[in-house]
Amino acid sequence: MSNFTRTPHAVNPAPARDWPAWTDEDVWELGPDPEPSDDDRAWWAEECERVEEAEEARDLEDRYQEGLATDRLTRGYCLPPDVAEALVAASLIGHRP
Repeated sequence: MSNFTRTPHAVNPAPARDWPAWTDEDVWELGPDPEPSDDDRAWWAEECERVEEAEEARDLEDRYQEGLATDRLTRGYCLPPDVAEALVAASLIGHRP
């Protein structure tokens, strides 16, 4: 059996209309959204263009890196040195570094 018991206030908190006045001292009311200025619109257009160019550059960089990785895998450059040495030593050529 637990020593903790539920109080009625924990189960059913008081409705907001019964709260003391100090609880509403820091309430902020939101008004209508302000209309953006021409400077704001110009800044947003520049920002959108900058982000779009950055995304295009990132896409090109990703494609380049993927192609580079594919080329390296095809040529066997991505093997760790010890694995590469073991493969070369066990190959039909019999090359030892």
